[in-house]
Amino acid sequence: MNSVENTPSEAALIEAVKPWLSRPNIVGLDVGEKTVNGQPTDVRAIVVHVVKKLPLAQLGAEDFRIPEAYAAHVLGPDGEVLEVTVPTDVVEVGQPRLDINNERIRPAEGGYQIRAENMNGSGTLGVNIVWASKYRLMTNNHVIACNGNAGADVYQPVNGANNKIGVVNGFIPVVTYPNPTEPHPHYNTQDLAWTYLTPAVGSPEITQIGVPSGVRAPVAGESVVLVGKQTGTVRKAKIASLAYATTTQWPGPGSYAWFDTLIRLDANVTQPGDSGSAYVALSDGKVVGIHVGGNAAFSFGCQLAPY
Repeated sequence: MNSVENTPSEAALIEAVKPWLSRPNIVGLDVGEKTVNGQPTDVRAIVVHVVKKLPLAQLGAEDFRIPEAYAAHVLGPDGEVLEVTVPTDVVEVGQPRLDINNERIRPAEGGYQIRAENMNGSGTLGVNIVWASKYRLMTNNHVIACNGNAGADVYQPVNGANNKIGVVNGFIPVVTYPNPTEPHPHYNTQDLAWTYLTPAVGSPEITQIGVPSGVRAPVAGESVVLVGKQTGTVRKAKIASLAYATTTQWPGPGSYAWFDTLIRLDANVTQPGDSGSAYVALSDGKVVGIHVGGNAAFSFGCQLAPY
């Protein structure tokens, strides 16, 4: 017996077949529409994701043979146990990976991991672009400089002589204080640092986005996209405000900074490690900001003007 009212929930079906994930070659499970010869049907199925789809004749004795259907049990209206047959569908998806852009890539592109000598962590190469009449790698002060570090080597993706792409050539200083209760702080407006390079070393392309058409001031309400090294994929959001003010702990113990006139996005679309990624306007492909940080509700960045 198989009726709509007696169909198991998606969560119940997945819970029942979870042990399949311990079988070789099976890397994912969900419930969706069964496809036949590449065409969707109206049949609800347990969709089994495999690294590689193999004919039955090529399966070994220890390989798990995915059944054509799964017999699920539900309770009927009178308390009796009913058997519901749910078809399966097998989809080849390849080997799963974490979407972190930490590969070595030359010429180095925006959206990939960078690290500087003397810095504890890594961040994102935002974009290689002409800013203030000079072609340069743009990222955050707190990613490669931390209010100093001039002349230190900049690497992509990690430290190593063969990974050097330039040095820290400059930064916008960020005024900091030793405690979070400074009564009359200076409000910073930018968290920027840069490295001079050439297009042969640093490509103007931002991975998965393309080559920006220039730099301009942001516009409230417009949509932007970005790629950070930690998220690894294109994220989209709208600019909710151009007047966001915040206080945040600056890298290192006992150091705090205040900012204003920041770009506040309408959602949290980033993760720690995405600092430095470029905000690119969907309307014209221009870079309108550089990502600085985020919280549970939204992400925020700084403007590039003056430039």
